[in-house]
Amino acid sequence: MNKKVDMNSDYEGEFLTKEAYLKNLDVQDFLNCDETRKILDEDNYFDFELNIKPILVKLFERYAKNYNCDIFLNNDPEGRKNSDIFSEIVYDNMSCKDDLSIFYECPNLAKKLLT
Repeated sequence: MNKKVDMNSDYEGEFLTKEAYLKNLDVQDFLNCDETRKILDEDNYFDFELNIKPILVKLFERYAKNYNCDIFLNNDPEGRKNSDIFSEIVYDNMSCKDDLSIFYECPNLAKKLLT
């Protein structure tokens, strides 16, 4: 059941669904709200850990084995200890794509923006 909510729309007497109201907001609106920004950050990190991090770890370990450098890898010639650090450095310097569909599918996650 889709409840209609008055979200202080520009037109007096017009009612929008929660989903429609959220779709009219800009990405920056979601990033300015602490609650929704945290959800987006967690979603981005989960996506990174699931899809990108395993590839980076494998790549780092392969290069550590092939191009062993005692100074750089110190006592980690297989690259197992440093591969996680490497992948986190990459994540910290990535620009993330914020997928707002999570809020459209479950508007209650953005309840702070709906009040």
